[in-house]
Amino acid sequence: MKKYQFKTKYPGFSLIEIAIVLSILGLLLGGILKGKQLYDAAKINALITQIQDISLATHQFEQNFGALPGDYAGASSLKEGLTGGDGNGMIGPQEKDQVWAHLAAAGLMNSAAIPVSKIGGTISFQYISQGDINGNWIVIGQTLGNNNLGALLTPEQAFLIDKKLDDGIATSGKVRAVKGQDAQGECFSVDGSYNLINKNPACVLLVNY
Repeated sequence: MKKYQFKTKYPGFSLIEIAIVLSILGLLLGGILKGKQLYDAAKINALITQIQDISLATHQFEQNFGALPGDYAGASSLKEGLTGGDGNGMIGPQEKDQVWAHLAAAGLMNSAAIPVSKIGGTISFQYISQGDINGNWIVIGQTLGNNNLGALLTPEQAFLIDKKLDDGIATSGKVRAVKGQDAQGECFSVDGSYNLINKNPACVLLVNY
């Protein structure tokens, strides 16, 4: 009986060729991950700059007019029809949305609109009394109803900002964190350290201007 030999039309890859392909894929994946890390770091740095700009504008407003934006009773002197505050030194719920209009009318911000943070969500400036947190704070969080106390930042994002601007502890200093109203997991531990193993949005960041 005549035997037939079948030859494959397309030879398989050698181990060397497979190794080269895997190496190339590894380099591409590494480049993508590195690119994402750089992009995330750039967003954090942009938000830090945004916070610093708002803080500087607020200090300048207070120096110029002797009151905080939003709380300034004489706001109509800046722009006709502009709603003023009660001048009690606390930016209350009815005043927080006027902060940006006061700053814009004073020429200290380009827009009277509520700022969108560089990582999403919104920025407000308001008086908060929660536990040992009492005072006027720049608040970075996700908008929920009439406030922006919804979870926006991951614990790692909050930690990076806190460490850059303050002490890196969620419960102390001029930068604090609170657990967002719709948080996925905990923002920080009982000792104030950020819960870095949680990669989900869990934090609202507070910055004392």
